[in-house]
Amino acid sequence: MNAIIFHGSAPHATASKFWYQNIAQSLTDNGITTIVADLPNLDRESLEKTMISIKAMKLVIDHNTILIGHSAGKNIWVMHRCLLPK
Repeated sequence: MNAIIFHGSAPHATASKFWYQNIAQSLTDNGITTIVADLPNLDRESLEKTMISIKAMKLVIDHNTILIGHSAGKNIWVMHRCLLPK
């Protein structure tokens, strides 16, 4: 099991702000490998470009992945959910 946290747009547009790292640590402490994806241009680029950036990160996103999205990060969660095979 793994988890990926997608931060929101400005002023939440960094992986190190707000609650993201605290949630990541809590999940890790409970045996879930967790990262906070850093998408510094999230609030300045199209969702399509953001998806290309995410693919370049080579993240493991499958049925065993917990996706957490805040603000604009929820759009990423929805896109991946729609693209996963049923």
